[in-house]
Amino acid sequence: MLIAGALFTLGAAVQASAPATLVLVAGRLIIGAGVGVAAVAAPLYAAELAPASWRGRFVSAYQLAITIGIFLAYLIDGWLSANASWRMMLGAAAAPGLLLFIVALVAPESPRWRMKMHRRDEAAVEIKKVVPAGDDIEADLNEIASALSHEPSGGARSEVSRSEWRRPQMVGLGLAIFQQVTGVNAIIYYADQIFGAADFVTEASRTTVTTWAIGGVNVLSTLIAIAFIDRLGRRKLLLTGLIGMAVSLIVVGGAFQFIAAPVAAAAFQSPRVPPGRAQPGSSRWSVWSRSSSRSRFRSGRSFGQ
Repeated sequence: MLIAGALFTLGAAVQASAPATLVLVAGRLIIGAGVGVAAVAAPLYAAELAPASWRGRFVSAYQLAITIGIFLAYLIDGWLSANASWRMMLGAAAAPGLLLFIVALVAPESPRWRMKMHRRDEAAVEIKKVVPAGDDIEADLNEIASALSHEPSGGARSEVSRSEWRRPQMVGLGLAIFQQVTGVNAIIYYADQIFGAADFVTEASRTTVTTWAIGGVNVLSTLIAIAFIDRLGRRKLLLTGLIGMAVSLIVVGGAFQFIAAPVAAAAFQSPRVPPGRAQPGSSRWSVWSRSSSRSRFRSGRSFGQ
C-alpha cells in the first residue's frame, strides 16, 4: 500500500505538470499501476486483519471506498471544471495518494504475514492492535499457524493450478469478467456524453445529474449492500444485484432506442439504484474470500483483478 500511495502521488504530480500529451499519458500509466497495486493489496489486507464474522463487511469496504471516491471526484471535478482548472483537477489525486501513503506508514502489519515470515513475537505485537481487549492472542496466533501449515510449500500460485480448485477459480474469474462486460463501467466513464444525448445540454446540468444520479446513488447502494451482506449471505445478495443490474441496463438500452431522450435520462439512473451494480461489486470479493482459503483468495483475486 505504501507503493500504491507513492505511485498515486507521483502520477498525479506528473499529470498536473505535463508539458505535452505523452507526459500526460505517462502520468496516467503511473496512476494505473498504483490502481493495480492497491486493488490487490487493500482487500487482501482487510481480509487478513478482519475477524471471520466481520470479513464480508471488511472486504466490502473496499467497494465502498471506490464509490465514495467516485462521488467525491464528481463533486471536486464539477467545481474545478467551472474554472477550467484541468491541471488542478488531475493534480488533486495526489491528496488521497499522499493520505494513503501516510496511513500505510502507521497501519499495523498483517499478523499473518509476520507469522509466515516466522516472526511470532512481532505477529503478537501486531495482532494486539487489531483484536478486542481480552482476546486470546495465543489462540489467534495458533489458528494462523495452523492455517499456514496447510499451505503448499510451492506457494499459493502453485496451488491455484490444481484441478480441485478449478471450479472456484472459474467462479471468481467469471464474477470479475461478467461484472465488467455488462457495460456498467462504460456508463460511468461516458456519463457526460450519455447525459448530453439525453437532453442535458449545459455542462452544469450534466455535472449535477452525474454527481447525484451516479455518484450519490452508487454510494447509497454500496452502504445497503454492506449492511445486508453478512445477514442475507453473499450468494443471495449477488443474485439480487445481478438481476437488478440486468433489468436496469435493458431499461437504459430500450429507453434510448425507443423513448424520448428526457425519459431515457431518467431510466439511465436505474443501474445505480439498489439492487444494482454495487451489490455485485461488494459480493464478488466476499464470495472469493469465503469460497477459498486466504492464500487462495490472495492469488485468485490477483487473477480476477
